[in-house]
Amino acid sequence: STNDNIKDLLDWYSSGSDTFTNSEVLDNSLGSMRIKNTDGSISLIIFPSPYYSPAFTKGEKVDLNTKRT
Repeated sequence: STNDNIKDLLDWYSSGSDTFTNSEVLDNSLGSMRIKNTDGSISLIIFPSPYYSPAFTKGEKVDLNTKRT
């Protein structure tokens, strides 16, 4: 799965397969991303290096379970 690939490559993974589905980006700074989940909860993703941080824009709907090139 994508989560397993992410865990292998970046040494982190989401707690559940649907945790981030259709989430909204609240803040996207180097090395971290703060997103609002569909259930209203807030998730903070910490990347091991700023270079791993994907370029999402604030307010964009994202599904982090789908690989983005």
